[in-house]
Amino acid sequence: MDVQDQNLIVRASSSLEARTDKDYELWMILKGQDAPISLGLLPKDGMKTLLKNSQFNAQEIALLAVSLEPLGGSPTGSPTEVSLYNRPNCALKHRPFTYVG
Repeated sequence: MDVQDQNLIVRASSSLEARTDKDYELWMILKGQDAPISLGLLPKDGMKTLLKNSQFNAQEIALLAVSLEPLGGSPTGSPTEVSLYNRPNCALKHRPFTYVG
């Protein structure tokens, strides 16, 4: 993930198998909070630009995670299926970041 002023640039990863029946969704959990916040759907291939969530602050993110969701993303606003990958925010500093560890 490449963090810019207004956007997040995310790239597809060979570690996530593209599926026609599901989407992968990127989530952040802020320090001191339990509820994940969706950052958007990950691309099945290539790159995708996501609008940066207004709560996005690299220093305040405790964890980034990826979940497998129904097409179009979580219908509830929370992860509905298992978290496939998660990573503490030890390296997210407005530079390229690989979301799959």
